[in-house]
Amino acid sequence: MPNPVDVAGVRRFVGFVTYLAKFLPKLSEICEPLRRLTQKNVEWHWTDQHEKAISKVKQLVTSDPLLQYFQPGKKVTLQCDASEKGLGAALLQDAKPVAYASRALTDTEGRYAQIEKELLAVVFGLERFNVYTYGRPVQVQSDHKPLEMIFRKPLHNAPKRLQSMLPRAQKYDVNLEYRPGRNMEIADTLSRAFLTDVKPTEFEASVESINMLQFLPIASNRLVDIQHHTAQDRVLVKLVTMICSGWPDDRKSVPESLVAYFDVRDELSVQNGIVFKGNRAVIPQKLRKDMLERIHASHIGIEGCLRRARESVYWPRMNSEVKDFIEKCETCRCYDQHQRKEPIEQHDVPLRPWAKVGLDLITFEDKNYLIASNYYSNFFEIDLLESTKSKTVINKLRSQFARHGIPDTFPIMDRNLHPRSSTISRNDGSLST
Repeated sequence: MPNPVDVAGVRRFVGFVTYLAKFLPKLSEICEPLRRLTQKNVEWHWTDQHEKAISKVKQLVTSDPLLQYFQPGKKVTLQCDASEKGLGAALLQDAKPVAYASRALTDTEGRYAQIEKELLAVVFGLERFNVYTYGRPVQVQSDHKPLEMIFRKPLHNAPKRLQSMLPRAQKYDVNLEYRPGRNMEIADTLSRAFLTDVKPTEFEASVESINMLQFLPIASNRLVDIQHHTAQDRVLVKLVTMICSGWPDDRKSVPESLVAYFDVRDELSVQNGIVFKGNRAVIPQKLRKDMLERIHASHIGIEGCLRRARESVYWPRMNSEVKDFIEKCETCRCYDQHQRKEPIEQHDVPLRPWAKVGLDLITFEDKNYLIASNYYSNFFEIDLLESTKSKTVINKLRSQFARHGIPDTFPIMDRNLHPRSSTISRNDGSLST
């Protein structure tokens, strides 16, 4: 870019850089000496001040801008974050920003669980930058680790709001990874310094109308009891606070009373004063005994009661408590199905010793042995085999039969390990099957 040599050249130069004004900070201040040269009745006088202005403008134009142009061949990274009152998303390539987006949360969204806010931020970023994210792999970064597990689990295990959001993200080729918040400065800043004039989309507004109580197979008066006792349960009050503010990454940082909920933290949410695990209501401590009695009222056995309980309610160690409760019920124990024992198949006791003999080969300490057992007295003999060939086995059997007499029948095992009853003729000793 040559230096301008006259007023016309200065005007062309200033006009060119003004086209890039939104990418060049403090451009008006830097170009002020050049603009004075273009005014009427001003004598042309080029000084060091103008040289410095030209140099600064050249440096701004040739250096990397705040936003870079999108390049389809490069990897796309989307950073998403949610604060207490806003959402932020930044599209990056080579760790440099391509586009930004942010918006404020509505009053209803502000009461979402933290995992719901974080997933809303991911969907917000994917759809806001749809022209960049659709049809290509996208590396999504979030500082909320439970989201990694949510993307791997079946859809029906997620809370109702997440079930509405997750399908919106399924049309994108997303690989979600956890990234500590301290390494996500751009998205974190955007979620805290959000734009207040950006309105939620029609889909984001529809998520607010989801009422999880409508999907619970629990009577309305019972739901009121659960709401009332949840507000008085110290553990659940702490749990509600933890769900809304976000879980720590380390189990050791969780209060002892909430450790039992740490492994299912990605499925927990709060609505209308009730804690939900997926689509099931978390029952306060004082109502659990009464809930056990209601589950067991029809005496449908352990498996039937567990299926009934898993449809609507949850608390830590619920399965074991249901089993212990039902095992103490005499009615259930009386009519419970017990596993039938396999009847023993008896064999006919032979009339004389060695009339029926059982044979088998065994290996012990890398050596092969032949075992012959007498069905009449259970007396047995063991012979060491030099090999497992038929000829070797037959020779050992001949010596045994010479001592004890030739048996009438004996079960053996063929090469395919199928039992086979064989008969030896007492006249010539030949084997027939």
